[in-house]
Amino acid sequence: MDVSMQIIWLIVAVVFGILELITTSLVSIWFVFGAVVAMIVALFNAPVLFQVIVFIIISVVSLLFTRPLAKKYLNDKIVKTNIDSLVGRTLIAKTDIDNLKMSGKADLDGTTWIVVSEDDSLISAGEEIEVVKIEGAKLIVRRIGG
Repeated sequence: MDVSMQIIWLIVAVVFGILELITTSLVSIWFVFGAVVAMIVALFNAPVLFQVIVFIIISVVSLLFTRPLAKKYLNDKIVKTNIDSLVGRTLIAKTDIDNLKMSGKADLDGTTWIVVSEDDSLISAGEEIEVVKIEGAKLIVRRIGG
C-alpha cells in the first residue's frame, strides 16, 4: 500500500492540531502550520527531504514571529489573584515606617500588615505608599510622589 506524502503531512497536521486542542497553551500550533505548508509542497512532488526542511523552517519561523504576539494578546486577560493582586495597591502608612526599627504598619483590606520601604527611606505616618512586592508577611512599599 503506497501512502502519499500529502496524506502523511495531513495526518501530522491533524495530530499536532489535536495536541494543541488538548493542551490549549500554544504548544504545537506552529507544527500544524509547518505540516500544512509541507503538504502543499508535497502536492508538487518535491523530494521528501525538501518537504521535511520546509516543515522545519515554517514551524520555526511561525514560532519565532507569532508566538510573542499571541502570548502578548492572550496573556493580557490574566487576572491577578491572592497575593499578586496586592502589588500596585495604594495605602496610607498607619505608623512611621523605619526599616531599622521594623516599625512600619499599614492597613490593607481590614488587615494590619508589617511594612518596610524598598529603599530603606523613612516614611511618616499618614503618607501615601504603594505596594511594590510582598516578602512573606511583609509588604515592601515605596512613597508615592516623594
